[in-house]
Amino acid sequence: METTIMNWRRKRSIALVLCTYCFLFLLIVQNNFSKSLVLEQAKEYANDATLAALQAQSIVDDALDEVNKSQATVDETMETLLLLQANTTATNEKVVEIQEMAQSTVESSEGAQSEANSAPETEAKEDALNYAKNASDLSTQALSQAQLATNTVVKAKEITQAGINAALEAEAKNSSSLGKLQLAQTAAQLAIDAHFKAQTGLQNASKAITVFGAQFQEEIIKKAAYDAQTQLQIATNTIQKAQDISKSSKEDLSEAQTSVKDITSLVYTANSAIENVSTAVSETEIAVQATTDAVEEAISQSKVRISTTTVSSDSVLTPSKGVNYFGGHKETYYSERILPGGGLHIPGRYTDESGLVRDIDNYICVASSDYPKGTIVETSLGTAKVYDCGCASGVIDIYTNW
Repeated sequence: METTIMNWRRKRSIALVLCTYCFLFLLIVQNNFSKSLVLEQAKEYANDATLAALQAQSIVDDALDEVNKSQATVDETMETLLLLQANTTATNEKVVEIQEMAQSTVESSEGAQSEANSAPETEAKEDALNYAKNASDLSTQALSQAQLATNTVVKAKEITQAGINAALEAEAKNSSSLGKLQLAQTAAQLAIDAHFKAQTGLQNASKAITVFGAQFQEEIIKKAAYDAQTQLQIATNTIQKAQDISKSSKEDLSEAQTSVKDITSLVYTANSAIENVSTAVSETEIAVQATTDAVEEAISQSKVRISTTTVSSDSVLTPSKGVNYFGGHKETYYSERILPGGGLHIPGRYTDESGLVRDIDNYICVASSDYPKGTIVETSLGTAKVYDCGCASGVIDIYTNW
């Protein structure tokens, strides 16, 4: 009987041990299964944190690269604008000089016109008048081109300043964008820190003995993933603000670059106008000189015609004859010996070898009541100019030293 009881007790103990082992085995299996589930979830959270960190870093790098490129373009544009400003200033100095030259040319052409108008009535006078008109047209063209150059340079200076202001505005906005991106960089770094925290939590969860330890690490990883995604959102929003500012900066930059094109075109136009003024001034000087030469030729022809006039013919007025009829008028003379005529204001007055009173242009000085003073008339003694009046109508009174 006792043996039977002992066997029963032994079997019960063995059964209890087996049940305990089975229970422990089941606990271990359940713990490992639960831990595996926790680790899988933790891995998802850790992956989310990693992805958020990588996205944050990527968008920050891209935005920084874009702003840096924009700033490089702004710097290049500003350098070009400053060079154009210097060129515009130099062109303006040329314009001031060329304006004075053009004005001087106008005055020269007016003098040539006056000189041509007063030239003796000869074939050369017509040439002188044509040259003078050409000089006047050229000088007017020079003055017009000089004014065009002046107006163009003024406009170029205005656009240059506007372009510089736009470039400065773009530079300021780029600086503001960089400030925003620095905040985004901070957010990206926090996202990266959260990523590393999640990875560390995942490693600790893997090492945890119990499912409760793994679950504790899972909460840490979950919090890190949330922080990473939050920082990603902060970085994204901040970069959006930076990109909005950068877009406005690009508009200013575009305006500055347009100014560069406009200024380049205007400076070219101004320099072309300056070249046109220089050409017109040179051609005017040539025309003025041609006018002067033609006037001198007219005077020379007049002197030749006058010097070849004979006084020995019976058809001319002589001291002994006293009265002569020529060209439909009656000729008489009055002598400076009797009437000195100091008030006649005869320029270059002199008496030639035949006793005729002449002026600086070799015209014989006469009086007439039929012609205005300064009128050129023909007499039997040669070409004359009216300096006095007071004689009868139809009479030309020749001034002599007879």
